[in-house]
Amino acid sequence: MVDGPDFFFITPCANTPPAPVISSVLPSAFFAGETTSITITGSNFIPNNNPNGCVPTAVDTFTADEDVITGADVVSPTEITATVAPEADETDLSATVWVGNLDENSGSEIVATTNASVLPAPAIQWNGNTISTADGSNPPTQNAVIGQTIHLTVNPSTLPSGTTVTYTWAAGGTNIGGYTVSPPIQTNPTQSTATVTATSVSSADLTTYWLAPGAGKIPVTYQYCVNIPGLTDPCSAQATAEFTVKGPTRVSVTPSDEKFYAVNNPPETLEWVIKFNGKATSPSGQPGQYTWVQLVQSISETDTFADGKQGTCGSGVALDTSYPYDTGLSTSDEPTNPLNLTDQSGSEETGTNENLSMQMFLMWNPQTDSSSIPVSLGSISWTASGAISFDSSTDTWGEQSGSKPTPASGGFALTSSEPTWSVAINGDTLEQNCANSAQ
Repeated sequence: MVDGPDFFFITPCANTPPAPVISSVLPSAFFAGETTSITITGSNFIPNNNPNGCVPTAVDTFTADEDVITGADVVSPTEITATVAPEADETDLSATVWVGNLDENSGSEIVATTNASVLPAPAIQWNGNTISTADGSNPPTQNAVIGQTIHLTVNPSTLPSGTTVTYTWAAGGTNIGGYTVSPPIQTNPTQSTATVTATSVSSADLTTYWLAPGAGKIPVTYQYCVNIPGLTDPCSAQATAEFTVKGPTRVSVTPSDEKFYAVNNPPETLEWVIKFNGKATSPSGQPGQYTWVQLVQSISETDTFADGKQGTCGSGVALDTSYPYDTGLSTSDEPTNPLNLTDQSGSEETGTNENLSMQMFLMWNPQTDSSSIPVSLGSISWTASGAISFDSSTDTWGEQSGSKPTPASGGFALTSSEPTWSVAINGDTLEQNCANSAQ
């Protein structure tokens, strides 16, 4: 041995060389479909250009399927650098790092090996099929509709023991992670909620729902990152899938038959009427189900009683009466204000004044699966008011004033924003609250 910066071995090539020793490989795992530089440290390596001109230590890295090494340099007796590039479709997650010193006298090799891991190329799977590419090529286009459950799983599903993994998704288009109405079906409820959750983009899989059709192909991308020591870039390539998303077309809602009147025959009431006539063309082969949801934006009412007391009641945003409000492509609303209430003292009602602000949504559920959701196609807002007083001289309710239901300027507006609420109201309960609050 001679002194030098790398302490090269001088080994007569006819003699048996020392057995190579592998101490470590960094990184100990590498991504399929990508080129990764690795460093093998140890001892008794025979460097390139060694003083005796001996055959350098041979280096290989392989899986059960293929050799994955693309180049190696025996830098010194203690270090080898190499590049590995498993094919993108490599399915064997284990790899072997192999080094060997040639005994030129016998022609045999003295070998050392250690294990490494192949990290699979990222892949997006839907209904058991891989639908993505990770090499920049165009993935096969998938077909979906708004409201359909899009549940995507990924490869890898398993990684080397002890590996910490983070997942990153991105879904184009207008989407949500869920729409929950609780309880799911109601009639004259006293309690109800509807909530929207965002699509989770950091889970091991992705569940999303598109709310609006796409003008073109909508991308979904996924990659994962690992905590493998020695990886210069700890994140995989990006897998990309593409969807075309359809929904009902030529959607419209036309209000009609708006009315406001008083009924003086028992039971006396103030009443409003408005009808909604919807039109829509479902995607081919998927009729789905059309439903209506009506929200109260605000209600304010003041009732006057013969003993001089007044009761007030009202509501902010709330579900109107039931969920769904109705099914099909047409519906109507006929709000009624009873005029025969009594307050807690038993005094009869002598006057009432009510103002309504409402919003009716047309929804569509594709019913493609058990967890598909209804999606808003659009909504129409409308207002109404009414007031009337009791005429004791004629023992009847006198002339009424107010307005028939009036749609907002612009009428029906296309929107994919889902209706949400945290409480439901019932008109009869609201009226009784007015009477009970009289003071």
